[in-house]
Amino acid sequence: MNYIILSTLPFLVAISLIIWKEEPILPLVLSIFMALWLFYRFNPITAFLNLIGNTVANSLIDPDNILLIILITEVLVLFYLFREGNHFKSLKNTKQFKNLSKYSLEYIVIGLSFLLSFEEKLSTIINGVFLKSFVKEKNISKERFSFIINNIGPAFYTLIPLTLFTPIVTKIIGASLTSLGIDYHPLKIYLFSLPFQFYNIFILFIIASSSILKRDILPMKIGTNNKNVQPLIIAPVSRTNKRKNNKIKNTLYSAGISFIVTVTALLSAATILLTNFYSNKPVDVLNFKKLFTSIIFGGILYYIIYSLIIKTVSIRELSIKNNGNSSTLIVIFYIVLSSSLLFISKRLGYINRVTSIIFENSKIELHFYPLIFFLLSSVLSFLTGSRIAVLYVIIPLAFKAISASLSDPLIINYFHYAVLGAIISGSSFGFINSPLSPIFIISTSSSESSIRTHFTSQIYYSLGALFCSLLFGYLLSFLKISPYLTISIGLIVISSFFTFGKNFLIST
Repeated sequence: MNYIILSTLPFLVAISLIIWKEEPILPLVLSIFMALWLFYRFNPITAFLNLIGNTVANSLIDPDNILLIILITEVLVLFYLFREGNHFKSLKNTKQFKNLSKYSLEYIVIGLSFLLSFEEKLSTIINGVFLKSFVKEKNISKERFSFIINNIGPAFYTLIPLTLFTPIVTKIIGASLTSLGIDYHPLKIYLFSLPFQFYNIFILFIIASSSILKRDILPMKIGTNNKNVQPLIIAPVSRTNKRKNNKIKNTLYSAGISFIVTVTALLSAATILLTNFYSNKPVDVLNFKKLFTSIIFGGILYYIIYSLIIKTVSIRELSIKNNGNSSTLIVIFYIVLSSSLLFISKRLGYINRVTSIIFENSKIELHFYPLIFFLLSSVLSFLTGSRIAVLYVIIPLAFKAISASLSDPLIINYFHYAVLGAIISGSSFGFINSPLSPIFIISTSSSESSIRTHFTSQIYYSLGALFCSLLFGYLLSFLKISPYLTISIGLIVISSFFTFGKNFLIST
């Protein structure tokens, strides 16, 4: 249990500092170091070497991470071509666009999110990059825009069997059933679990209700009026600013020192390697490869940390050139570091240990499984910022626990559908709201909103959907009430709130 508490700290520290300080990079570096420090039995030197070497390097070669970075790059290239061809300017000058209200444009954003939801990251990236300038033109708030593109794609992604999520989840289900000796088509279980994805259904209905009735809850409006919060990516400062010139000088000094340190370390390592080679001593090439990698990443991290410590140049400004085209570098670096923290969680066996300790030597009644697995999936996906990693661990454990509780362990019944829907639904809550999630990162950056404002403005909607899922979904599933009836009750409550809850709402 003590290990579980300790291994939770890096994730809590990362999320808390990111929301509090509005600066994602340094908290992530600190959290990765903390996780490695724990993993290597409180050895700071080993932890640091692995931080600047193995961890970041391994996260870079992760297929999901590579594909995401390639996807962002391709969308940005396409956006650049559209912009250079004056397609956006021409569209803004058309009569149809000028007659378009901000509510109509919001419906277009929502419709495009549904249309592109076959891949949740693609939906968020394209909406964020291509529609941002049009949203600004019609004065849709940053918070509203980031909330819509952050929620619709990921929530709808798991509800439609035609998305890329279907082969992923059916593969996990199939492997889980095979390990238990159960012969049952995994796609059937997934299809029957769709009505039990209460959170995804309720959050989509909340977005629809607020858009159709043109009302937002008060915190969303309060967040819009907060002038003191800095965005994740800010515009470049004017060249005539004298303070900026001093920052540039200090940045050049830090870059120069970083370059000298890196080159000196590389030459020293090469000298040792050649000396060992010519003296006929055994040379471990793999260790030297790790050393070279550590040196290079060490130089990069030195530059960033130095700039942050002396407070001359913030990480936001490091990613911005005069033309503003390179502002996405901060987003990619943020994604790489958050993926590194997820990589460490896999090495720690964090998700496995948390789930196993809950069900180890405990006799939980089967009727409580949907509720428990929903909460467990929500918490773990929020802390790690990952949906798939949580599903890969929890679904096999859940099916194993259900089979052990049945009189005939080889049958498939109501609880398999309810628990699978609960796990997927809970993973959506964590994935959508975690500041470590790529979806959250992309939507915050695309809307040019601040991390804290984005989080605090949308969390009330998310908690509302979470509350409805618990009250009208998984608590009622304890009585094995039809999910269609419980969904209907929840939808009535949500629509009534947005229709009559005037004390908590404000017109948009």
